[in-house]
Amino acid sequence: MDRLSSEQLGFAPDARVLIVNCDDFGMHDAVNTAVVESIENGIASSCSLMVPCPAAADAMRLLRARPHIPFGIHLALIRDSPAYRWGPAAAKADVPSLLDPYTDEL
Repeated sequence: MDRLSSEQLGFAPDARVLIVNCDDFGMHDAVNTAVVESIENGIASSCSLMVPCPAAADAMRLLRARPHIPFGIHLALIRDSPAYRWGPAAAKADVPSLLDPYTDEL
């Protein structure tokens, strides 16, 4: 018998469930702070980490210190602003096909 996703999460079949996931964890220190506070205060239940962003190393440190925080990976294939640049998480020599040959960035 097929069960609703809410039932698979332990809720009643007629329950309305809202899952709040914090996006862009790792983009900035302020975002990291807001994500952790949102989850620890019960506003959100999970987050998604943007690995190539400037504050990703800090976000990973925060996650290591808080193993109770559920997280996934936010796969970012493009960036929102041409003025805001980030590079790959791997060494550039290991991923040359992902880089713009003119800027040496993603």
